[in-house]
Amino acid sequence: MADGRLTLEPASGEVRLPLSPPFELNPQMMLEIQVDVESLEEEIWAAPSPPSGPDIPRAGGAEFQDVRIENEKSLFIEPEWEPPEAPEKIEDPQVLFLGAGGQLLSLPGIDLSEGTKKIQIPVGELAERIDFLVFRNRNTYRRVSFSAIRIFDPTARGDHKPVNALSEAGDAVIEMDGIKVTREVNEIDDLIPGVNLTLRSGSEEPITLSIKRDVELIKEDIVEFVGHYNRVLTLIDIVSRNDPTILDDVTFLSDGEQQEAEENLGLLQGNITLSQLKNRLRTIIISPYQTSAGSELSLLVQMGIATDTAMPGTRGSLDKSRLRGYLDVDEAKLGEALSRYAEQVKELFGVDSDGDFVVDSGVAFIIDENVRPYVVSGGIIDGKAVTLDTTIQRRNRDIDDFSQWLEEYEASLKRKFGMMEGALQSLEESSAKGFTR
Repeated sequence: MADGRLTLEPASGEVRLPLSPPFELNPQMMLEIQVDVESLEEEIWAAPSPPSGPDIPRAGGAEFQDVRIENEKSLFIEPEWEPPEAPEKIEDPQVLFLGAGGQLLSLPGIDLSEGTKKIQIPVGELAERIDFLVFRNRNTYRRVSFSAIRIFDPTARGDHKPVNALSEAGDAVIEMDGIKVTREVNEIDDLIPGVNLTLRSGSEEPITLSIKRDVELIKEDIVEFVGHYNRVLTLIDIVSRNDPTILDDVTFLSDGEQQEAEENLGLLQGNITLSQLKNRLRTIIISPYQTSAGSELSLLVQMGIATDTAMPGTRGSLDKSRLRGYLDVDEAKLGEALSRYAEQVKELFGVDSDGDFVVDSGVAFIIDENVRPYVVSGGIIDGKAVTLDTTIQRRNRDIDDFSQWLEEYEASLKRKFGMMEGALQSLEESSAKGFTR
């Protein structure tokens, strides 16, 4: 034992730790101990070779009148060789024992996986006192160490202890389908996929959980998806078309965004990249997609999402702005579709069509696949921006070069004009002198 740590080598037997005087327990007391398990490399066992047998000395003999007679050699019957069996590999999680009143009580086994574990055992429920602790390691290839041993009452608060405690703080424990789950908090979000459980009080009786889809939340997400789609198409229209009526139909822009939109109106008019993106998005929205409901639900329009305010099967005036491809949501029809075909609505937006557990079809998936090349770093838009920046830099260099040439040409003209002006002045002076004579 060193540095407050008791280490037992593999198959090293047991160590008894007496408590003098014996430690008196109450029903709430816990034994806490830190256990470190170290897995050792397993040795490859090889059977020993058969023994060579006894070394029998010569029998000797007798000699008479130059005649020698040797004794008969000793006989030895060698038993049949039986190699020993390979030593048994022992994995025994039972490493802790408690001695009380002349009895040795087994404490719960430990996890033999490598690492450090802090174990708490309600010893107050097992005995009224502890006379000694026993630490045992029968494991063949594991070194086990024990440290930080303490016996305490978790209901005590410093030197104060409640006389009649109503409850004791502890981990949350829930049993589901025969499996016991322990968590440090009352919020459990990893037991049922997509469901958060909040444990508020204990129950001795089984509790039946009824799990339903949050239709309103799903509806909000779909409406938000439609809003983002309409915003993308609107922004494409603003920069690619010089049509002021587009701004009249836009209601979701703030005052600052409205002013910016007016400045950007038609800025990229005729840009083929934006036109192709818009046409592709509109095609994706109106295309059919395979679901388990078949023809009952394969289009967005069947769940109340369409490109004009007059839904199929109804009469009404056509909203001119919807001709640009903006979507409208009939929330009543959407709610009805979610009530009847909730799983199929999910499939309509994203589904695994080939059974490899990866979504590979559906409206949302196809839009993501088509939009991603435009927005990723080094993608289409990023490439266009780099190309424009390069063109601007080249044009600026051309402007600088032309400005420098103009300055040099201006200076050249000024020199020539000065020379010509000097020549004229000399000519005038010569003419004046001739007339004077």
